[in-house]
Amino acid sequence: MPSQPSTDGFHPRIANALVSIAPSSKRPAWHGAPTVLGLLRDVSAEHALFRPLPDMNCIREIALHVAYWNFNVGNILTGQSAFLDVPQRTAGWVEPVSELSEGQWARERTLVEISFLFLTDAVRDFDPARLDEPPPGSGAADGRKPAKPLTRPAAQYIHGIAEHNLYHAAQIKALKLLAAGMDGGASRQTKPAAKPAAKPRTAPTRTTKRRA
Repeated sequence: MPSQPSTDGFHPRIANALVSIAPSSKRPAWHGAPTVLGLLRDVSAEHALFRPLPDMNCIREIALHVAYWNFNVGNILTGQSAFLDVPQRTAGWVEPVSELSEGQWARERTLVEISFLFLTDAVRDFDPARLDEPPPGSGAADGRKPAKPLTRPAAQYIHGIAEHNLYHAAQIKALKLLAAGMDGGASRQTKPAAKPAAKPRTAPTRTTKRRA
């Protein structure tokens, strides 16, 4: 697991960035939401491949997408070329798989953990005097070269990746709840609610007046 960031002795802007990138129980993020790593701890391989709809991304794909961009932004900040060694169907999204062993899923979760460690170290070591300047690296975590030089300030990449990861953490949380619901109440989740039985219809009665 990535080490929790110590913000003691850091420039205030770096310290704030570390809380956003890797919040801890001692220094929680203001929103209090769980992190990607925290959410992945108890996800089984079966649940990692769960899709509510055929075209939706599963937890595995979202987790590795997060890892890809962690490496990407870490590369941007450091000028390094860390690489997510998982086959990609397109930049940032891995090839889907139909089967996933617990062993493979454990190795892929470790890649996600390593990506957070790499990103956290990149933020820790970044020169705060350069936060408002374009960063030195190219970013590509799949070996591609950027189409044009980076022009955004480094601070935007740091806070952007924190927001990106929080967004995908919410997706993982929702998918976990849906997968657990399918396990615990498949019939309740997949069958429509029974309609109340219709009341039998009775023919109206006709009354006739007797002649006096």
